[in-house]
Amino acid sequence: MLWVLLLANWLIPLILSWLYVLFAWIPGWIHFYGYVGGLTWAFDLQDETIDNWYTRAWAGWAGFGAMSVILLRDRPSQDERYGTTIAHEKRHSMQIWTLGLLQPILYITCSIFLFITAKMGMTPHIHPYLDNPFELDARHAAGQKVDIPPDEWPRGPKDHWPWW
Repeated sequence: MLWVLLLANWLIPLILSWLYVLFAWIPGWIHFYGYVGGLTWAFDLQDETIDNWYTRAWAGWAGFGAMSVILLRDRPSQDERYGTTIAHEKRHSMQIWTLGLLQPILYITCSIFLFITAKMGMTPHIHPYLDNPFELDARHAAGQKVDIPPDEWPRGPKDHWPWW
């Protein structure tokens, strides 16, 4: 019985990741970019200028890492920014490979905890998204700035919303 639970811990995120890709690929919302290493394949928005709910949902995001899948808002190029985004999202993919179903549960739990403590005034200098341990780890792995002070938060020092 234990081996079934352990197997499901990794199969469920893997299946859900690829179902999401299939859901977005069939109507042509995303385009296959290629294999980026580390058991990870990348996809990007087919045409960011199309105005539909899917492209609007990507506003403000550079990428999304799931188990063995990375989705990118823009078409990757040789630009250093895309290499950094791919490295960041690959780290999220490896977090899921390591923790399985626990990764999204722990990620969301951390963000909610940080959001509540910030709103209660216990940690006003902590951002629920930027200071989430999973985001800190991904930024570190990608060579990005890890500690982001409140005056550099997307909406300023009073911004405590975890997903903008």
